[in-house]
Amino acid sequence: MKYRIQLRIRNPNRPLFKGILSLDAFSPYAKNPTIRKFFSEFRWTDELGSGVKNVKKYLKIYANGAKPIFIEDDKFRVIVPLSCPVFGHKAEKIISFLGFDIENFPDKALSELKQLPLLQKLEEIEDTDLFLFQKGSGWVEKGSKLKNVRMHKINNIQFEDFQKGVSLAEKGRKLLSKRNITLLSVMAMCLCPLKVDDLLGVLKFNSRDRFRELYLVPLRKSSIVEQTIKDKPNSPDQKYILTTGNPLYLMFMIVYGVDTFLTILYRLTRHENIFAAHRSHLYQFLANESGISHVKVSTGYTIAQMLINLLIIVLAGQLSLAYQLVVSVGITGGLAALYIFVKGNRVTS
Repeated sequence: MKYRIQLRIRNPNRPLFKGILSLDAFSPYAKNPTIRKFFSEFRWTDELGSGVKNVKKYLKIYANGAKPIFIEDDKFRVIVPLSCPVFGHKAEKIISFLGFDIENFPDKALSELKQLPLLQKLEEIEDTDLFLFQKGSGWVEKGSKLKNVRMHKINNIQFEDFQKGVSLAEKGRKLLSKRNITLLSVMAMCLCPLKVDDLLGVLKFNSRDRFRELYLVPLRKSSIVEQTIKDKPNSPDQKYILTTGNPLYLMFMIVYGVDTFLTILYRLTRHENIFAAHRSHLYQFLANESGISHVKVSTGYTIAQMLINLLIIVLAGQLSLAYQLVVSVGITGGLAALYIFVKGNRVTS
């Protein structure tokens, strides 16, 4: 079915598991091996998994930044976004809202800001005041949950009062504290690598030490901003850039990732063709050889991943990068040990 913002496809399916496919690590298999083998004899088939790979590869050409979703279930579902809203011209409104003249803001950072993804519901807001009010309030709400950053509203300002500001900069000061504005400004400018002196110059901040203490240190502790030269923190060429990822976020699909990775290693040790269809995943062992029902196996995988995801949501904004790595390694190691224990016992028995 085609909608205004996305394409949805559903096909009958015989799932080996239920959940979202990891596009970077999935093992394709024939839904109906007999039919595939028949058509393969006439060379009427493509490589297994080529459909998923091609949609991922070419979608970005038609919808910049959009990511497809493939869901294994009794009905195989595909969700293809037809567009990926970005800040675009609204980026200039954001810069003015933070109190800057467009001419004084770093050109590369402004260009990057224009390309940042934007929620569909915000993209559809045409009224500038309403857009800035909702976006600014959203930033403060998220920032207030970060232990080191601690963003707070000046007061519980209502939209009607917010609109009374003469300029966008005045409206920004109505909604956000001076510290919040500076934090958001640093994040916006660090969309491209910048030295401390460049940040101080644009922000008109005099004390380098004070700036580090109030803004760079909290942002770094929350893994929002990072140094470009990590092994030489005091390098004169040191720059700061917005963090592109959080190690803990890799854990959102770790249950399936560990299963996939270790299954590949297992098959390599048995000198198998890792590109050929197989039934070596742990969930396949549990369902096919241990006699556990598919529903119980799928439920177990889902519950395990959901519990890990809840842990990530709680910890992501509260731990330093070092502790995030420790937690990530701990979760991965625990799942790997469980995989080896369960599958090892099954194979030896």
